[in-house]
Amino acid sequence: MRPSAVACAGALLVVPLLAQQSRRGLADLPEPRATRALQFSSWDRGGGNEDTGNFLRVEPDGTRVLAEVDGPGRVVRIWSANPDGALRIELDGEAIFDGPFARLFDQTLPPFERPLAGRWGGGFVSHVPLPFVRSLRVTCPPGPAFYYQIGVELGAQDERFALPPGPVVRRDIAALVAGARTRDEGSVVSRRDVEVGARCPLFARDGAGELLELRLAVRHGDGDGLWLEVRFEGAAEAAVAAPVDELFATLPTQLGDRETLRLPMPFRRRCDVALVDRALDRTVPVFVDFDAVFRELPPDHERLWLHAEWHRAPTVWGEPFRALDTTCRGHFVGLIARLHGGSGHGLSFLEGDETIAVDGEVAFRGTGTEDFFSGAWYFRSGTFRAPFHALSELDPDGERVAVSRFFVADPIPFRSSFRFDLEHGGQNDTPGADYRTIAFWYSDSPAGAAIDEGRRPATAARTTITQPAALRWPAHTTAAAGTTLPAGELTLPRDSVVTLYHRGRTVLGPVWLEGDAAAAEIVAPLAVDRVRIEPILPAIRAWRIAGPFPGGDRKGLDRTFGPEQNADGDRRYDDIVGDGERGWRDLPNRPWPVGYVDLNPLFAPNDEVVAFAVTEIESPRAQDGVLWLGSDDAVRVFLNGAPIHEHRGLRGAARDQDRVEVHLRQGRNRLMLEVEDYFGGFGLFARIEGAEGLTFAAR
Repeated sequence: MRPSAVACAGALLVVPLLAQQSRRGLADLPEPRATRALQFSSWDRGGGNEDTGNFLRVEPDGTRVLAEVDGPGRVVRIWSANPDGALRIELDGEAIFDGPFARLFDQTLPPFERPLAGRWGGGFVSHVPLPFVRSLRVTCPPGPAFYYQIGVELGAQDERFALPPGPVVRRDIAALVAGARTRDEGSVVSRRDVEVGARCPLFARDGAGELLELRLAVRHGDGDGLWLEVRFEGAAEAAVAAPVDELFATLPTQLGDRETLRLPMPFRRRCDVALVDRALDRTVPVFVDFDAVFRELPPDHERLWLHAEWHRAPTVWGEPFRALDTTCRGHFVGLIARLHGGSGHGLSFLEGDETIAVDGEVAFRGTGTEDFFSGAWYFRSGTFRAPFHALSELDPDGERVAVSRFFVADPIPFRSSFRFDLEHGGQNDTPGADYRTIAFWYSDSPAGAAIDEGRRPATAARTTITQPAALRWPAHTTAAAGTTLPAGELTLPRDSVVTLYHRGRTVLGPVWLEGDAAAAEIVAPLAVDRVRIEPILPAIRAWRIAGPFPGGDRKGLDRTFGPEQNADGDRRYDDIVGDGERGWRDLPNRPWPVGYVDLNPLFAPNDEVVAFAVTEIESPRAQDGVLWLGSDDAVRVFLNGAPIHEHRGLRGAARDQDRVEVHLRQGRNRLMLEVEDYFGGFGLFARIEGAEGLTFAAR
């Protein structure tokens, strides 16, 4: 069977049949899968954070191979942050697309059109299925470096992989996404103005059936602390268990609105749905409206059970955040994430890549957290809702995002185990961030996992905030659900920075004690659900700065601007761009309690530029020490005029990313850092350990 082809302005495109509605939408999502999923991407093979311009291989003639695999199968997703240059897609040995990469997303080439293809959150993504029977090969000629991900589903040849024998077939894409389900397909159970107690049953049904839709709305009171729990077959532990506000707030529109969950939930003998109130000091009752749509199924159906597991933890230096680790047979279908960096330097925690292991083998390696959620450049173009992914909250200043991605058309099957790890920062180097996720998957077991008491919100209603005995360096975050601090004085720990949050927003801080002060003042009662305590850490805080100098192409460290040869305080530099000072200047007179020097607000322009920071170190004697560095992005170090260290590559700044041995002579030593910013955050950390009696001066 030969595919039909259409000539399209310099590109040759085979338009595949959008897969049959059967086994392609929500309606068939619980069906067991015998296929295999994998992802090709531009991830940094060296383990760093340079996740662009890397390919499966480069041919002798310079052709770069992005993806190559034998079939049958289909391409289920193509993503890029910067689809520059040309792209060639070959299915079964025949070129079906050969043209500008960007054409796949610019709405000029059917069927690569919204809502399956376009740009959202700064990223370019297509979910148009491209089936092949024997082989897939994606290549590009020599040219610009770009980020990419190509998702592939491999499996037995069946009707899902067939190409149309005749003309192009256009289908209702909404039906593909939603499974063409309406509320008329099932019976509706509605309850209105239900008062929620400690445990509030909402739905119960014996026999075989399937929940098609759950709709919940909080009508009166505060929904914080409410959890939705769904149990199947009378299991002791709920298979679906998650906070209501996080579960519903970030679903893409095609899966329902803010208060609707439309992932099918089959059961064989019994299903129970309940709300559980985990708020420990509820004073105002909560009332909700509830709807459930269900249908009956034959008792011998083999559909799998839906699971949804919530997890919350602070990120740990050197370790990825684990969103899911399960042993069963099933397929992964989605992730909701609420991520709060709180690290003092923007959204650089989003540099982290995902690693997905299926049956003990890595199947997916990513290029960035926002890339996994089909955005790019820290979700540069703002919030969005698309068929399979959504960004409901973006606050660069508050360092938080709320985002989701659902694998409705491209679930990830596994036979025995599944593990999802999410890196934080460039190389798990942003500890203390608050990560919360809800993972969704279908399993061959109806029983859920016991809720770890450590994952439940805890109340710490104290007016005095004490330093934790075991501080998780460099920050410690504790939950304080339902706490209200009265007006008056709030006693703070010394040598610490304290920030109070409620519903993800800062309500006080960051504050720290100075001089003889013992407390901060609260002018009105504050509702608090999270407390962050960061130590005031050793750091070099006396700097003079110069810049910005022109960077670009990530080659700023290869150029000479003047300070490398003469960093005298009265020196002027003609290469400085923008309207700022042409020489050295002091940092603004402000403390840096966690040690971070934020260069972003000090320079204009502040992307693709280079800046220099210099400090004078007075040492009482000749001695050795260790310089600990962090930088956003690249950095080169000069000590007494000689280069002694450099790091190249994209990363967000965090403490102690680089270890540099230094020898200090007796008397004055000049330390200079040359920092190159690619985009986004721009700053540095620096401290010296192991040398005694040092003083620092900006001169």
